[in-house]
Amino acid sequence: MAAGLAALIDDHRKAVAAFGADTREDTLERAADKIRQTRLKVEGYAALLSDEKARLDRELAAARAELRLKVEQLAAIPAAG
Repeated sequence: MAAGLAALIDDHRKAVAAFGADTREDTLERAADKIRQTRLKVEGYAALLSDEKARLDRELAAARAELRLKVEQLAAIPAAG
């Protein structure tokens, strides 16, 4: 996912550089459209990353709870000796 976002930003930067050299009348219109497209794509990546973070946070919480339970179980077992 990160590679896709990096490629999107790189593509956007190249397009911005190209607009600087473009002297056609519709350049501003095309530049604004490119900015809108990029913004929508970045917002999409942000939503995906937010969902992924939430999923990973849930998995981490579950793993911590499982580890805590194991430690408690081990602590309850009397030591042989």
